[in-house]
Amino acid sequence: MLLLFSRIMQYNQKKQIKATITTNATQINEENVDFLGAFEQITISLDGFTNEDNDSVRGAGIFNKVKRALSIIELKHPEYKVYLNCTMSKKALDNLEKSLEFAKYKCVKGIIINHPLIIGNAKKQDEKFWESSRYYLEKIISFCDNNLDKIKNYNYNFSGSSMSSWYLQYKYGIKNYAPQFEYCMASCF
Repeated sequence: MLLLFSRIMQYNQKKQIKATITTNATQINEENVDFLGAFEQITISLDGFTNEDNDSVRGAGIFNKVKRALSIIELKHPEYKVYLNCTMSKKALDNLEKSLEFAKYKCVKGIIINHPLIIGNAKKQDEKFWESSRYYLEKIISFCDNNLDKIKNYNYNFSGSSMSSWYLQYKYGIKNYAPQFEYCMASCF
């Protein structure tokens, strides 16, 4: 399988086709980190910026594996474009300030903070696990009030409703905001 994947990536490079990868980063190590250079962008999924917040969703030890992978990328290839894609539970939103600690990694070019769509596996979670759009927006506003310069300089991207997008642009001038429903939602439920 790895050989086939390698051939596909070689073909993409030859034809100048840009590819991205989304990963939980648990398998990134010193031996295979060079392989990531075939990708235009590397997106790493997190569900919180503390060990407890992330691992309560993703499984024990995942947070530390992600941090280890980031350290390896940073050491060997700080030029790689890594983005952290974070779907935030209520508890994780309470620790949003911890996201700023990832600014130390030069390879991390941005952080995407998502309000979850309550579909698929998310429906199986306790209702108290996810929070309302209003709570999400209140936490984002508080975070922006306290860290606006860092947010603008560090390429934060917040996803959610169109109304939230308008408000963040109006209040803070934050334009790196993706509406959550910018694609057809047919058959997603």
